[in-house]
Formats: sequence, structure tokens, C-alpha cells
Amino acid sequence: MPWVHLFTTLDCNLGCGYCSQRDTRSALKKQPNTGMSYKAALEVFEHNEPLHFYLSGGETFQYPHIQPLVDGILHRGHMVSFVTNLTMPLDQLRRYLDAWPVDRIGFFNISCHVSQVNLDEMLPKYQFLKGAGARFFIKFIAAPDYLAQIADHMGRLRSMEIGVTVTPLLGRYKGKIYPG
Repeated sequence: MPWVHLFTTLDCNLGCGYCSQRDTRSALKKQPNTGMSYKAALEVFEHNEPLHFYLSGGETFQYPHIQPLVDGILHRGHMVSFVTNLTMPLDQLRRYLDAWPVDRIGFFNISCHVSQVNLDEMLPKYQFLKGAGARFFIKFIAAPDYLAQIADHMGRLRSMEIGVTVTPLLGRYKGKIYPG
């Protein structure tokens, strides 16, 4: 199935010091808003063969029209996957999965930012996704100050049979450029 990568928003609700998207978001936010609406984007793909939409951002779920966008994607017979930090409340995540058939969701690529979120607060969401049969994995960004904490979190998640991966830090952090 062909893929379409859509950036839903430049906004993010976290402020990670090692964010590799921060400079891009700052530069783009200075440009005039010439992007198309989600309705126009859906119309472009109205008569295509089934596609796999990969939604990212900033924080994908910060996009104010995420529900109708995903509803429209799924209504047209496409699939959808998400890049998210999953910091939304658990009840909101439940509402989304009640509205969206889990077999039409490719996966959740969940960035776990140990500098900004508490793993114990995130675990109920991960367990909910697992229990709902959603495909997902947890991605950690290998920021030097957090490697020990990441190793601990990875061990805890693996013991719960939750998939984890580590992505090398990319960009500026504390006066250095990574990878270096």
C-alpha cells in the first residue's frame, strides 16, 4: 500500500531541549500559512487506491482537526498511522480508539521523552493500546543526559512485552552537534 506522509501541525506540547524538530518548526512558523486544509487534502486523495497515511508533526494530536481528518481518511478506505508523544489524557485516547477501527490503524510510533514525561503516568496508555490490539512501539531519543533513565525504562517496557527502540540524538544539544 503506498504511503502519504502528512504533517498535521508544527505545534508540540513538550519543550525537549534536544528536540530535532525545533529549528524546523521555528523556521516554518515564520512563513505565511499557505498550507491546504485537511478537507482539501482529503479531496486530493478521494479517488486514489487505498493509501497508508502517516501523520506526524510537532505533536500530531495537537492538530485541532485530527478527529475529522482521521475520520475522513478511514471513511475513504485508507489506513492511518501516527507519530505522537501520547501525552493526551487516557479518556481521550479511548474515545479515539472507540471511533477508529483498530484494524485500520497501522501503528502508533510513540516518542517517549523521559525529560518531559513520567513513565508511570504513560504506562496505563501503553497498556490500553496493547489491550485494544493496537500496534505500537515506544521510541526513545538517545539524549546523553538521559541514557541511564532510558535503559531503565526500556527494561521495564520489555518486561511487559512492549516494543521499544532508541533513535540517536540528531541536532544541537547543550552546545554540541549530534551525532558527533
